[in-house]
Amino acid sequence: MMNFNMNFETMDIIGTNATNTPQTTGTNTTSSSQTIGTNTTYTSQTTGTNTTYTSLIIGTYTTYISQIIGTNTTYTSQTTGTNTTYTSQIIETNTTYTSQTIETKTTYTSLIIGTYTTYISQIIGTDTTYFTDNRD
Repeated sequence: MMNFNMNFETMDIIGTNATNTPQTTGTNTTSSSQTIGTNTTYTSQTTGTNTTYTSLIIGTYTTYISQIIGTNTTYTSQTTGTNTTYTSQIIETNTTYTSQTIETKTTYTSLIIGTYTTYISQIIGTDTTYFTDNRD
């Protein structure tokens, strides 16, 4: 089970070093943060009905893209990078997790889908392959 706080911090950071600009949109509590850098770029967006998170993280060497979207609590995260690519998707009905991870050298792919709490993980790698299946 995952516990979440209804208080969220909103910030929009774009620049070479760091620039803070807060953005807030949402029905109950929506947080939005964007971070873009020269070597490492982080962009996170957060919008929600009750609690919706959408984060987009893009970097030059390491790129992270995470999207978090929830009806009550829905999480969808995608991460991709140049050398290392991470892609995770998390979707919840009550508690549904879906994560996908893809890498260039080592690829991890985990798929977790649950009605209440169902875990299905698939891990596929180019050099190293991992497979885990966690179920309640």
